[in-house]
Formats: sequence, structure tokens, C-alpha cells
Amino acid sequence: MSVVSLTEGGKSSITSDLLRRIATAYNINFTSPDDEATYLLLLRSLESTFQAVSELPTYVSPQLAPQATHGGHRSYWKPPEESNPLNAWSHQCHLVSAEPSSSILATKTVAVKDNVSIAGLPTTLGTFPQLISQNSSYPVATIDATTISRLLKSGAIIKGTTTCETYGSGPLSYSAASGPVDNPWAAGYTCGGSSSGAAALVALSNARQASSTDFCEGVDIAIGTDQGGSVRIPAAYTGIYGFKPTFGLVPYTGIASGAPMVDHCGILARNLSDIAAVLEVVAGYDGLDPRMSPEAPLTDNVKNYTHILNEFMRRSHAISKSKTRLRIALIKESFRAPGLSREVAQVIKNTAHEGYSRAGATVSEISIPMHSLGSSIWTAATRLAVVESGIRGRPSDLSPQPLPHLRNRWPPDQEMYDLLTATNPGIMNLIFQGAYVDSTYSATTLSRVQGHCLELRAAYDKALEEHDILITPAAPTVAMKHPKVGAGFGGSVMEKIKLAVGSTNNTCPFNISGHPALTVPCGLGSVEGEPGTRLPVGIQLIGRRFEDDVVLNAASLLASF
Repeated sequence: MSVVSLTEGGKSSITSDLLRRIATAYNINFTSPDDEATYLLLLRSLESTFQAVSELPTYVSPQLAPQATHGGHRSYWKPPEESNPLNAWSHQCHLVSAEPSSSILATKTVAVKDNVSIAGLPTTLGTFPQLISQNSSYPVATIDATTISRLLKSGAIIKGTTTCETYGSGPLSYSAASGPVDNPWAAGYTCGGSSSGAAALVALSNARQASSTDFCEGVDIAIGTDQGGSVRIPAAYTGIYGFKPTFGLVPYTGIASGAPMVDHCGILARNLSDIAAVLEVVAGYDGLDPRMSPEAPLTDNVKNYTHILNEFMRRSHAISKSKTRLRIALIKESFRAPGLSREVAQVIKNTAHEGYSRAGATVSEISIPMHSLGSSIWTAATRLAVVESGIRGRPSDLSPQPLPHLRNRWPPDQEMYDLLTATNPGIMNLIFQGAYVDSTYSATTLSRVQGHCLELRAAYDKALEEHDILITPAAPTVAMKHPKVGAGFGGSVMEKIKLAVGSTNNTCPFNISGHPALTVPCGLGSVEGEPGTRLPVGIQLIGRRFEDDVVLNAASLLASF
């Protein structure tokens, strides 16, 4: 390790006592005064180096400069309650590129999860302003995330940001600082999270209960993020498509990180054509996101997903069913997950067996024993990173371009505890667990956990050598009612936490394995204790890494079932 210089700069704040306290924390005693003096000089030299760098102005890549939009100045507004009955909108706007480079998404309206940077709009992360800024106002983004730039250049109309769960973390939709997001199919029910508002706004026109949403503006497409199921679970609960692409296919630059190794930018839409078109626009290396491996295509080499999907659908209608070659496999362990509703499991099995058999595909059931451990491996592998990146906001070595406008509060204090316990105690649970992991488990143990992530990927890869698509349930149940949340509304920590237990058992394993995974709406299921209420069920399709087109093709065979 090199040393920049041996200089103390100006007056140093580092004393011999501070150095000794650092050493004592590691049970180290200095045996030589000369050695101690040298280490003190080296520490002061580091202080001088940090001071020099910290005085530099903040640098932001020119690639993230705001796109030119019609009207020049970007304006936004907070929708009034009467036009936002689901609480799905965070802030609204109307952004159209002044210089589009294509018309792939022309006329398509898009909403964006409120952890994605849109220059000129506030970023809330679904939490309280004082927890992510140095004052009582939400910080306003100064950059356009890569995804936003690409959407605007393709002709899309950005309509605003959507309510998300606290720090973009939580599989249900009750924890946002602004309040719960209602399912458009049934008021008072969850629409899943953490891309909650995104799913609700896309699902509006499909939902049967229109009376409470007549004055709410919906969208064609939404952009969400998915670290453990945050696109796919809301899609399942609201009856739409929710796609988590292959890890590293879509840049995450300009989006608040949950944990770099599982950060995925995903797409929600009512039809596969929109999913394919958006993927074609947003995929491809951006030169800034180190999550993107050499397997990721350059933008000029991104597949024409729209053409591939259209051609597959044309051929599948033109040829006899006996010539359909897709091999479909249901993962047995996924149907044994704790908390999985028997009715939901049956709806999904019926859809897979009947839908694909009618299309002429081969359908089988296989065992992947590692899948049962997938959620445990995901938890162990990401727990510390979720706290450091997602809550503390500390940039990872894999995140060279942090969001310049966010100032996350750290360490936690009583106010933070009180606010989060009242709305999303899952965040405080993450903080406590992260501290425990950091103080208890050795680097050797954590390294072994990372190895098991690769082992899990290998298990799925092996299954995908003999099958084209793997199938699991997406969400384990249909949507349930919100718990009581917020200061003054009561509701214990257990009441809020228990509803979410097991929600991501079948989704989060594919975040650490990196495989593309898509929720497809496949029917309705009953709500326990509510005989007149039936809500959407979602089936999850998983494919080989960077064969996202095959997943979309396979989903198209279910569209007419």
C-alpha cells in the first residue's frame, strides 16, 4: 500500500491518545516509542490527504446531466388527495425530450419509483425528509439516472415519481412516510412493495374496482427497482407484468442502491410488448455502472427484444403446437415454501401445466434442493450491505457515482427509531441485524456466504441446461389488508412484521443468482374471510442469464391462456 506523502499539513486533530485508542480497540500495545511516532505521522498524513480531496468540488459525470426537455425548466407538483386516492403518486410532472433520438416509446406514459433520480424533482426514498437531507425538505435531484435519459431519448413521457416503501425496502405497501398505497383492485389492501405506487398506477386500468380511482391518473409503464422481489411481488398482487432483467443488463447508475450485488432496475407494464420495448431502450452498458460485467452488451448490441417477441408470437400462431420446443420445469421446492397459499399454488400449477401443454411445450416438475436455502443465502449475503448502502447511504467500492443530492442520517438516533418503528420496523430490524453481523461474523464466514451465492447460481444454471424456463409462485398469497401503521395508530412491531414474513422466499434467490425473472398474471384467488373478494395471482418465470428474450417469449404463450 503506497503512502502519498509524509506530511502533517496544517494543525492536526489527531493526537497520540486517538492513535492509542484505535490500537487498543484491536488489543494492540505499541512497544516502541519511535514506531508509535511513525504511525502517528502516517495517520496525520492520511488526514491531510483526505482534507485535500474533501475540499474539491463535487464531481458528477457529464453523462448524468439532465436531458433537455420541452419548456426548459422542469416543474413538478404534489397531487391533491382527491386525485391521488391510492397514494400511488409521490410527485407529478410532464417531461418530454426536446431532442428525442428515437420514437420507440413515443406517446407512452411512464412513472418512476421514487428512488430513481430525475433532475429537478425531489427524491423521497419513501422515507422522512430529515432522514435523507440536512433540513426538513426532500432533496431535489440534480442528475438524470441513465434509465431516465434513455427513456426520454426514446420519446417516452415521464409523468412523475411513485410512492415507494421506506428506503425502497419492504415487500408490502404500508410503510411509506406518506402512508399506505392501496391496491387498485381493493381499497385497504396491499399492492406489494417496494415498487408499490409503480404497480398501482400501471394496474389501474385492469382493476375491477374503478369507483375509488376514477380521478387518479394512471400510466402505461413504470420503472421500479428489485433487490429481493420489489418489482415482481407488486406485479403479482396487482395483476400486471413485472420484470427483473438479468443482473447487469440494465444500468443502475443514478438510482439509490439497496445493495450493489442485488441491485436490479426493473419494468412494470400491462403487456409484454411494452416490457420488450422498454428493455430494448434501457439495456446496455453505460460506462459508469460496475455492476455491468463483460457479458453486458454495448448499447449498439442490445437485442431487438420487440422484434424477437413479435416473431416468436407470429411463429407460435403459425406452426402446429407439436413443434413448440420450449421445455418448462416447475421447481418442486418453491411449492413447499412456508406461507404459500394452497389455492395460489394450485392456480399457478394449473396455469403452467395447462397453458404450456396447450401451447405444445414440455412441462415437468424438478427438484433443486438449493432453492430451499435461497432466501437464507440472500439474507446472509446482503444483510450488512443493505444497511451500509441502502440505509446509511455509504457508497460501495462498486458504486463510483453516488447520488450527489442525498444526505442520509447516520448513525441512527431516537427520532429515527421512533419514526421507523411507527411505519416500517423492518428497517430498524435491518439496522440491528447489520450491527450484529458486523460484530459477530468473521470475514472468512462472510466470504463463504458469498461462495454459496455462486453455488446457488450454479444449481439454477444446471437445471437450465435441460430446461428453458423454470417456474415458481411469485407472491405466496393474494393481497392482504394493511396493518395499522403510523404514529398514533397503534399496531405492534410484530403485527407489522408478520404479514411480510416469507413474502420473498421465491423471488430473492434470483437476485443473488442474477437470472432474469418475470411475474405473469395468471388468474384470481380468494381472500380468507372475504368470500366476495377475489384478487390477482402471479406466476414467476425464470430463464438463463442474458436470455431475457426467451423469458418474454415463454410468457407470451400464457397471454392467451
